[in-house]
Amino acid sequence: MDWLVYLSIHFNIKNPMQAIIIATSLPFGTIPSYFHHMGRAFTLIGYKVIIVLDDCPSKMPQNEPNLIFEKWPSHRPTKWKDYKFFMKLLKRERPVMCLSNFGATNMVTFCSYLRGVPVRWNYIHTLSSQIESDTHRTIISRFRDYRKNFIYSKMKRFLTNAEGTKNDAVAKFGIAPQKIDVGSYLIKESELIYKSKQERAPHITLVGRFNDSKGHSKFLEQFEQLLEQFPSIILNLIGTGPLEEKLKIQCMKQGIQESVNFVGYIPNDEIGAYFSNSLLGISSSYYEAFGIVNIESLREGTPILCTKTSGSLDILEPAHNGEFFDILEQDELLKYFEKIYSNWENYSLGALDSFNRKYSLESLDSRILEYDQRIKEEL
Repeated sequence: MDWLVYLSIHFNIKNPMQAIIIATSLPFGTIPSYFHHMGRAFTLIGYKVIIVLDDCPSKMPQNEPNLIFEKWPSHRPTKWKDYKFFMKLLKRERPVMCLSNFGATNMVTFCSYLRGVPVRWNYIHTLSSQIESDTHRTIISRFRDYRKNFIYSKMKRFLTNAEGTKNDAVAKFGIAPQKIDVGSYLIKESELIYKSKQERAPHITLVGRFNDSKGHSKFLEQFEQLLEQFPSIILNLIGTGPLEEKLKIQCMKQGIQESVNFVGYIPNDEIGAYFSNSLLGISSSYYEAFGIVNIESLREGTPILCTKTSGSLDILEPAHNGEFFDILEQDELLKYFEKIYSNWENYSLGALDSFNRKYSLESLDSRILEYDQRIKEEL
């Protein structure tokens, strides 16, 4: 451990010694925004926080009291110049903790291990099964698994979004369960005015990249059956991806193209408006670590209809905020749509209740105090 860090810990000298580095992206999506809010919350309990941004943004956020923004030299921190940059940053700031995720994990972990940063955390976002479903197994992917095992062995603690993701990490990488803390993403409360059932359009909304793991094709088969009983329903498909043209052709073959709205990409801050005007939020994934769009749906008082995945098992409360359905069983979508639709008001109130209890950003302060205690225990 760096001797200055040691002195700062044992003599309670918090500034400027007790620094935290968080590697993430600009706050344009729900997940990176969560890490920016986390950084600000740490400053409120006495830490200096440095947020290191990927993708080389041309316009950097403005520094705030005890919150400093830096950026990697490369779009993705994998090069020698990124190593030199981060080692220099570690020498300058002498952080007590580094939190990495996504593409910065390898560089942040390797450098912070070499520099003896005492608390090294990583946020695990995605199921290994989901990655394998959307990619092909090759020698390179096996090498990446080996590399990830090595990197994970240098971590002190992991954060993740759901119990299923935790169980997956334990099974896939042999991480001790007690080293993984589960805490879902937290998001701001809605700025939109709540709409009653009568004020909403007859829409259901599915947000997700057009990949095999998201289950769009099988969902469209069941949606055709739903239209036989509810012909006025419109399905909003928000997202892009390699299967987009194939799905459009499938809609034409099924004769449902007039009832399916391929919205394309929309900014994250506009997704709430779609859910606010919809009767249901849909998740048809085969694999999903968390499914953040589900809590974005709940935030607007929009019940959710989901396949059973590791993420939805944590979020969905049957007969309260939504229902599960089996994407491989015919008539399941129709069956549970009818159940929610006939009692929509109660499900909608349940959706709001679930969001306020479990996913509102208002509960971030108490979570940060728990993390602060974890940091102190690991120093």
